[in-house]
Amino acid sequence: MNVPPKLQVEITALLQEVQQQGQFHHLILTDDSGMLVAAAGQADWEAETLAAMVGTVWRWVDRIHQRLGLAAS
Repeated sequence: MNVPPKLQVEITALLQEVQQQGQFHHLILTDDSGMLVAAAGQADWEAETLAAMVGTVWRWVDRIHQRLGLAAS
């Protein structure tokens, strides 16, 4: 999967923000096909385990924006 650089930066920023704010213990991002884009957990092994176990949690980046109260750019 080829994720555009601008989207990679946005995803990284979202992961850092939710972890710092403690809003989520785990965060999994997938594209429309359910392919893993990014995963974050309280520990690296949790992220890997969740990535292996979970299919699509949120399908679209704009849905992630809505959940975090951010406007889609």
